[in-house]
Amino acid sequence: MRSTSTATNSILSFTGLEIDPALHAMALKRFEGTKAHAKSVLGDITKKETIDPLGHFDYAICLNNTLGYIPDEAASLTNMKHAADTAIISVYGEKFTDDVAREYFAGLALAVEDITDDAVHVKNFSTVKRYRQEIVQTWGGEIIATPLGYLCIMPGTGTSLQNSTQHTFPSPQGGRG
Repeated sequence: MRSTSTATNSILSFTGLEIDPALHAMALKRFEGTKAHAKSVLGDITKKETIDPLGHFDYAICLNNTLGYIPDEAASLTNMKHAADTAIISVYGEKFTDDVAREYFAGLALAVEDITDDAVHVKNFSTVKRYRQEIVQTWGGEIIATPLGYLCIMPGTGTSLQNSTQHTFPSPQGGRG
């Protein structure tokens, strides 16, 4: 997410990164005809060659336990910090108990096949990871407890600034944002 402010103009622009071509196409379709300052990029958060061309962001945000679906978590965390001033991640924690997981996925018409340690295996879907607080602490950020887990706010490294150019988006009011 990139935000730009001036005394008379405040623009909030979003760039979504999606590894799945079908979900990327869906995001592009949803942006059509809107006045949103938003775009979707097909790429992989674990690959610096995807991140560097995007430039610098104020925030890199990974919500709803998305990190738990990414095989190379360490690269994801490193690249989020590399791309932004601040990286924010929300994950399921110890309060996402086995019973809560079963109830949650049943509400989505999905069935939990098995739960092993902190891995919830959901039939015909994926494995969903649960994070213990001591793991989240290793990410080096401020931790806020949520009803089902943690929100971790980490300082970025800002190193993508050296490789970037600020992207501009057409303003709905005309001109460039």
